[in-house]
Amino acid sequence: MESAFTHIADIDVQLVEALVQVLPDPDLWSIQRREKINSALQQSRSLTIRNNSGKLNETDTFVDDPIRNSIPEIEPFIDLIKELGFGEKVGRITFAYLPAGRKVHPHVDKGKYLETYTRFMIPLTTNPGVEFTVDKKPYRPEIGKVYLFDNQKEHSTVNDGETGRVLLIVDVTQA
Repeated sequence: MESAFTHIADIDVQLVEALVQVLPDPDLWSIQRREKINSALQQSRSLTIRNNSGKLNETDTFVDDPIRNSIPEIEPFIDLIKELGFGEKVGRITFAYLPAGRKVHPHVDKGKYLETYTRFMIPLTTNPGVEFTVDKKPYRPEIGKVYLFDNQKEHSTVNDGETGRVLLIVDVTQA
């Protein structure tokens, strides 16, 4: 990967808007395992709709949360990511929410899973006060863009805006 954070594709903003409309209210998302085990994420919330069977570094067995079936609007996003050529096997699918005035502290994601899967990030909601930093370089991710993201590099996010930021994070690998 040339850069730790690369705009790799575009997705129709109308598809983004349709997905945002059917998501549960992010302020109601509970604290998940990722926020409990990683102190850098404690000011954020997530909604994981596909996960590895309860084992942090499991790379083979994944289960869809029942909520995935109630969000068919996500499928064009998954299809697009698989078509990019980085893999057909879908790993975790997570929506990540960062409320206004909060931050994700600098951290590096580690583990066998992350060495095996390629991570993509799609902003669903954002604002001009959101700054994402990867490998000490600042970025302002845009709605309608798909980013290839090396989460094994140090990264953080600050939301100094008036509204929350929601991302779709999808991991894929070769089958």
